[in-house]
Amino acid sequence: MSETYESEGGETIEVADHDRWVARAQEALDVLDQDGEIDNETKLDDLLTHLRHYCHWSGIDFDAALATSAMHFEAEQRPKPEAWS
Repeated sequence: MSETYESEGGETIEVADHDRWVARAQEALDVLDQDGEIDNETKLDDLLTHLRHYCHWSGIDFDAALATSAMHFEAEQRPKPEAWS
């Protein structure tokens, strides 16, 4: 049986799923810096800027998507694992 947690939003989420989401986010950031010379905060700034351009060109409301993502984040949040401390 896999480990689960109850999110702040009351949803039961598998830890493995949550950890996989975080790992995929790191992979997306790493694509922006193949040499490993840019810090994660700068990579995140770059990625968000690229996504904002994409949304502008595609007719997607970036700010609405950002607000929705904040809502999902709050609902899915769990304590930070000790390995990330």
